[in-house]
Amino acid sequence: MQKNGAWLVTLVLAVGLLFSGLGMAQEQEAESETQEQWFPVDSLNAGLGEVPEEVKRLTPRDSIRSFQALAEEQDFAAAAHLLNLSAVEEEDQEWRGPLLARQLAEVLRRGEWLNASNLPGRQDAAIEDPSGQHPLTGEPRRDIELASLTHQGEVYDIRLGRYRVEDEEPVWLVTEDSVTVLPMLYEAYGPSLLEEYIPERFKTPLGWLEIWEWVVIPLFLLAIGLVGWGVYRLVGLLADWFPAGWSSIFTGRIDGPMALLVMAFTAQVLEFVFSFPAVATPFIGVVWMVVCAGGVGAIALRLVDTILLKVTRRFVGDIDDTKPWDERRLLTTLYALRRVIILVMVVAVSVYVLSQIQLFETLGMSLLASAS
Repeated sequence: MQKNGAWLVTLVLAVGLLFSGLGMAQEQEAESETQEQWFPVDSLNAGLGEVPEEVKRLTPRDSIRSFQALAEEQDFAAAAHLLNLSAVEEEDQEWRGPLLARQLAEVLRRGEWLNASNLPGRQDAAIEDPSGQHPLTGEPRRDIELASLTHQGEVYDIRLGRYRVEDEEPVWLVTEDSVTVLPMLYEAYGPSLLEEYIPERFKTPLGWLEIWEWVVIPLFLLAIGLVGWGVYRLVGLLADWFPAGWSSIFTGRIDGPMALLVMAFTAQVLEFVFSFPAVATPFIGVVWMVVCAGGVGAIALRLVDTILLKVTRRFVGDIDDTKPWDERRLLTTLYALRRVIILVMVVAVSVYVLSQIQLFETLGMSLLASAS
């Protein structure tokens, strides 16, 4: 009888331990799944006070739209609620929060243009791919990249993270690490020297640009155009001043390319005084690279033409049908060589430009294949 009782007690204990282990495993699994959906924190921005009603933070798309709208209204006190200020002392959050929000707005405006519509509209930021080809389709995320900026050769990310305080609803905020590097990025991407002297009333947004930018950009382009015209005239005068010969011929042929090169470098210098907004920076950068590469290529081509002209006149003379066959064959070879040089230069310039604007991964190779 005692043996049967001991056996029953052992069985009950074993079953109890089994269910207890299963319960602990389920709790750990549930906790692990919860941590994959958000970052649990004890508090968020306690020094800022209550969150205004106009601040929306439930999805990444809502957070960025809300931040952009508040930044446009210059309401950086409310925009600070969209930053994770855990790295800032609680007593300093009230004054440092709006300052950091203003810095973030300037960095995003000049560093990388954000379209909120491209961000996830789901609270869990899960990737939606109807084709199902993306390996992370349907998986919840608690951390996504907003922008990737380069400063002094180093890459810094601006990211959004999903945070939850106890039983409150999870919210999406700019991560603590991103907030920490904002002052440094602001030094690189913040307002230029010229903007420091512009009255605030002229910094009101008007479309994609601010009021003062609509005035300064045409003046900026006019100044560059005047510089180019001056260089064009100067090179033409030098060609007339040089004695008749190959130097005069070569100089007279490079007035246009030289003007384009100087205009491009002038624009690069003036950019230290006037910084373009991020919405225009990619286009301006591509134009600058195309002008520089095209100008250098055109000057090199003019040099080759001048050399070929000199060789042709020295060994062949004037072109006519009375020349012997050997001389005409040499002339044909020289012009074929010129075409080969042009092809090599066009390919080299195209490779350089496409590599600089990082199109090889998508369009660059297709364009080069079509050109060849």
